[in-house]
Amino acid sequence: MARSGTCRGDERDGDGGDDPSPTLQSVTTGHPLQPKDWTSGSHAERFARVRGYLERRTVLDVGAGSGIGRPDWMHALVASVATETVGIEIDAGLAARARERGYNVVAADAQTLNLGRTFDVVWAGEIIEHLSCAGGFLDAARHHLGPGGRLVITTPNAFAISNFVYRIGGRPRINKGHTCWYDEVTLSQLLRRHGYEVTEVSYLPHRTPGRGRAFVAGVVRSLLPRHLAENTLLVVATLPDPQRLVSGPSSA
Repeated sequence: MARSGTCRGDERDGDGGDDPSPTLQSVTTGHPLQPKDWTSGSHAERFARVRGYLERRTVLDVGAGSGIGRPDWMHALVASVATETVGIEIDAGLAARARERGYNVVAADAQTLNLGRTFDVVWAGEIIEHLSCAGGFLDAARHHLGPGGRLVITTPNAFAISNFVYRIGGRPRINKGHTCWYDEVTLSQLLRRHGYEVTEVSYLPHRTPGRGRAFVAGVVRSLLPRHLAENTLLVVATLPDPQRLVSGPSSA
């Protein structure tokens, strides 16, 4: 049975800092093992991995304003292959910028969303780790999925080897808008609590900056299983088939 989320609050940082949108990349600075900030890997690479879930479908894109200034803006990539794309963005200014560019992006909180309609896919790329109330978001997403619909989530992989390496520097290197970490077990458990069935768990590679570092990282990752080697977790979930729940498992 699905559990309803009871928490409230939007996705913003608690201190209301200088990051106008929680979906924008904004990592902590000055880490001993990586003193310079750098722009994370191409959105196009992640899009290529999830494109098959979005193509020729109606898509609700959560956190659509993320990366709006980039040439490989994820929302534009999604809209280029979907039958219809509606975006939501907590930052009203970013939502307005997207609409100025001709995209249907609504200013709304993912945790309390109610658009009054359903979609084939709810796409939440790098968003759940920013939320104050992940359960509220999953409940809202469930109400926006049509029959056979899928929720597609990507989020940083808590147990990626790079996270342990950064701890050698004395503290983790974390996006200042993040509130939590997930692995394949905790995220699957959370999804099941809120009425979903997990149908796929996989991992996406991470591009390491610098030739020397990239070489060393490549060697280390080649020796590890993917759940330790890769930095991004991909989970796909659906809603249970009501007919199957009513009839129960078929007899042999």
